[in-house]
Amino acid sequence: MDDARRRHLEMASGISGGIAWRRLPAPPPWDDVAHQLIPDPYDASPPNGQWLALDFERSDWIEPRLAWLSRPLPHRPLATLASSHIGRQYSQHGVWLSSIRQAVALDQSRHTWLIVQGTTCADLLTECCRRLGAEHVLVETPRATSVDRAWNSWYDRIRQLRAVPADDARLIMSPPLTNHGGTEQVTADQPTTAHGRPGVPLADRLLFSLPSTVLVLYRRPGSRTDEAIRRSPALSAPRTTIHLLPEPATADLFGWDRSERCCDVVSTFIDRPPWPALLHSTRRRDGAWPEQARSDFLSELLILSDAADRSPLATLVRILEMRTLRASSECISGGRPVVCFSSQSLGRLSELRRYRRHRRRWDFEPYGLAIERSFLERLGARPVRYVSPSEHRSAVDSPDAWLLQPAASRGSDLQWTLEREWRLPGDLRLATVPPESMAVFVPDRRAADRIAPDCPWPIIVLNRCA
Repeated sequence: MDDARRRHLEMASGISGGIAWRRLPAPPPWDDVAHQLIPDPYDASPPNGQWLALDFERSDWIEPRLAWLSRPLPHRPLATLASSHIGRQYSQHGVWLSSIRQAVALDQSRHTWLIVQGTTCADLLTECCRRLGAEHVLVETPRATSVDRAWNSWYDRIRQLRAVPADDARLIMSPPLTNHGGTEQVTADQPTTAHGRPGVPLADRLLFSLPSTVLVLYRRPGSRTDEAIRRSPALSAPRTTIHLLPEPATADLFGWDRSERCCDVVSTFIDRPPWPALLHSTRRRDGAWPEQARSDFLSELLILSDAADRSPLATLVRILEMRTLRASSECISGGRPVVCFSSQSLGRLSELRRYRRHRRRWDFEPYGLAIERSFLERLGARPVRYVSPSEHRSAVDSPDAWLLQPAASRGSDLQWTLEREWRLPGDLRLATVPPESMAVFVPDRRAADRIAPDCPWPIIVLNRCA
């Protein structure tokens, strides 16, 4: 064994002092992609994980690497799921989600599922395996950019898992052995193709190299998954079989498990607020609700539950159910949690609605709450003061920093003054709002019917013809 490999193994394992390392055939499922490395004599270290040398010398796609496996795996082949990104609203892709659940449920312990962290299906596949008790292994890849930091990160992660084992089996990949001992950059994690275009990240290359079976749920032309599939037959081991599944249908074709709820509330409909109002528009949310465990959200997605809906209407329904507007410190100077409102009129919502590319969301959605301004002022709501970017930066530590907002974004024509924003410190408990001081607005009668079971307040339908 060369000195570089021995040095890295000694650093990661804590075994030193002239101990030799024996190179043996790796047990399944690694027997055709790696060798096992064992300290000689073996009792020099307790049996805490397996050391592997992944041998990809025949390919420049992966490069030789070391790896540490936290515990042995059953002697069965590896399988995985791959997919191009489908956007952040997973709940709109019912068949795609169902395919993940069915693949694991129908496998019946024929495979061990290989999950490479950072790939499209990783989080959902992990949660599905945990819920169904399916054998799986999580692959972690180096994240640092410099060689020294990448190797040190590898050592530290192995020591951490040896001291406090994870519930899941882990395969910790080292940086490539062709880039050791210097301060150059670790370039293998994001290679370039022969034409200079960005190539396939390491996580996706491992996904199409380590398992014997890859099920592709969705392949978008020009995506990283598409690039991996096109390059995989020529550059990766021929042992890997790739199966392309039919393109997933939309959620509308699949259908949701929405149940009709019995409404005990007789809704009151009004045309407009009878008092000067401040508006709080709800937005689509990506991921778990505040205070919800991410694993619970992933489970909702996998079983295609209506609870996984994160649309602006679903956000409004949750606010009404929880009877709370939760404060947030996101993008607020000084980090003070606030609830945001606008003094714009309901009649201007449609013209103000726009997509914020930098935040990947729409503003001024036609769903939300209209609350009497004088009531919110008594609670401490105040109008935002729009200032120059330099004044905003210099006042970040002032007591009133939470009320300051740049009038415009640098490098764009985005004018924040159009929002006419107000901010209220802390959560707003809707139970404290007098019934005659609040109304709920939605775009159409269908949405009004959806919120009615949880809405004792008057409802404003913006498009009365819908």
